Amino acid sequence: MEKLLTLPIINPLNTRVSATNPLPASSGVIGIGVVGVMVIGQSVDPTDKDARYVNCFKHTVGDRFYCIKRSGLPALETVQAGSIGTAIMVWTGRSAGDERITAYGAVSSSIYNTTTLIATNNSVTSNISSRATSITETMVNNNPVLYITASNSKSWFYDPSVSSSIMQITNANFPGNAGLTLAGFGSHLDGYTFQMDTRGGIWNANLNTISTWTATGTINANIYPDKGIGCLRWKQYIIGFGSESMEFFYNAGNAQGSPLSRIANMAQKVGAVHADAITSISDSIFFCGSTSQGGLSIYLFDGQVSRVSPPEIDALLLLAGAGNIKLTALRDLGLSFIIVKAGSSQYAYCIEEKFWFIWISHLGFVRFAGLSVGTATQVVYGVSELVTSGKTYTINPASRVFQDDGQVFYARAQLQPIDPGQGEFTVYREAEIKADVESSTSNLMLEWTDDDYLTYSAPRTLDLSQNHPYATRLGGTRTPRAFAMVHSANMPMRLEKLRLKVSIGK
Repeated sequence: MEKLLTLPIINPLNTRVSATNPLPASSGVIGIGVVGVMVIGQSVDPTDKDARYVNCFKHTVGDRFYCIKRSGLPALETVQAGSIGTAIMVWTGRSAGDERITAYGAVSSSIYNTTTLIATNNSVTSNISSRATSITETMVNNNPVLYITASNSKSWFYDPSVSSSIMQITNANFPGNAGLTLAGFGSHLDGYTFQMDTRGGIWNANLNTISTWTATGTINANIYPDKGIGCLRWKQYIIGFGSESMEFFYNAGNAQGSPLSRIANMAQKVGAVHADAITSISDSIFFCGSTSQGGLSIYLFDGQVSRVSPPEIDALLLLAGAGNIKLTALRDLGLSFIIVKAGSSQYAYCIEEKFWFIWISHLGFVRFAGLSVGTATQVVYGVSELVTSGKTYTINPASRVFQDDGQVFYARAQLQPIDPGQGEFTVYREAEIKADVESSTSNLMLEWTDDDYLTYSAPRTLDLSQNHPYATRLGGTRTPRAFAMVHSANMPMRLEKLRLKVSIGK
């Protein structure tokens, strides 16, 4: 009996969380062999079974579902060779709003405006003497100002209207100068700059200044007895993140002490594991959170808290450990992505599609900052926390590539198993890929497994520049079969369906 089968390329992510085992993953591809994808490095992954997507994701167009390849990250410029990047932002409050502010250096960070070093008032004028952990911006008396936090609990500011150098905050009442440990990055609201400490105190600079702080300018986020993680602005509120809670404050205009007052009934009993595990995109905040009941999950706060990570991703977070999780946000291809670093592995969540996939790059964890102004600057910038080339990377829709800093990365779509013969011997006579037709040779490797993903066939090459790329004589089996497709060309990839012609029975 002959059958024609049409399989969607996109399936729900299912990685059999109960079958946890260590697998090599994610620090650099060294080849694609007959037993699957081989990579350098060691990581933890629940299993390599069932539907999995590497560097590719779901994109819905009308009632059709496509699997498309992520964009590559070419190098834009070398800023400080020999250093990793630790922070990046686009200074929207300055001039045309397109100045790239970056920090390079794992031990002593130097701050750059595009490729120009900004001197400091430190004795070593080229750096801030410790690792820059965040860069945020505010307005002080209508002047754009940068606020920079560092790993040694010191903070710096850059106000070009006052000085051409980055200045350290030396005021004795600043929490980092008063013997307290800073928690996370700074936040800004109504002319105030706020900084949390690990005890849960939210300190504020005086109105319309960053350099002057008072000993009484503080309010404690202590509705629950947990550790201070960081404070973040959300709309007209300041959120105080604890390790197991979120508290909300508003500018009450108090004449004494902190200008903030607590909104007690908005408190949430879920917190963030640390400040690097918090990111935002527009008015949506994403964070790796924990509760007093245990476990780790990725949460969304957009007015209410909701969990966006399935149990399979939660298992990965636990295996990686709370201290090894970082988040960053990215806008590309008209979609929004949250990139989650979990140990040496990375995963990405497409917000609009509610779809998780695996992100693999030799660049490691890249912090992103975007810009959409003018007519020629609709781009995304990034710095790598792994590669010491000291480069700034970019995604430019006008010149999109599918390599990371000149190195090929692969996209892999692995499907769920099928058993069209229900245990009877099934011969797979032909497989055809329905995909976008590319302008030049663009090879897609088709392989399959008949033993529950333990071993794979030798790959067959299908050229996506052909109108109907197909392969014949794919063997037969009595067991369920799962197909996988791997694309490594420096070209786009958009797959829709896999069509199969099979014969069942003797």
